[in-house]
Amino acid sequence: MTAGMALRLAAWLGTSPELWLGMQTQFDLWQAERILSSLGRRASAGGRGGCRGCSGAGGRCQPGAGRFGR
Repeated sequence: MTAGMALRLAAWLGTSPELWLGMQTQFDLWQAERILSSLGRRASAGGRGGCRGCSGAGGRCQPGAGRFGR
């Protein structure tokens, strides 16, 4: 959610931009907590953790791939 989109939504729907930015912030925090929680479980279980966008043989990360891609 960009500031511009928050302004447009607020104007169209009669709300405030802070409402939309606040909801985006809450969603981002929720996602980050879930990721950190799953990484902690994976690390304690001996998993590799991190991004799943690695190409394997070369071990290079592929931007936009895996769990952290958008």
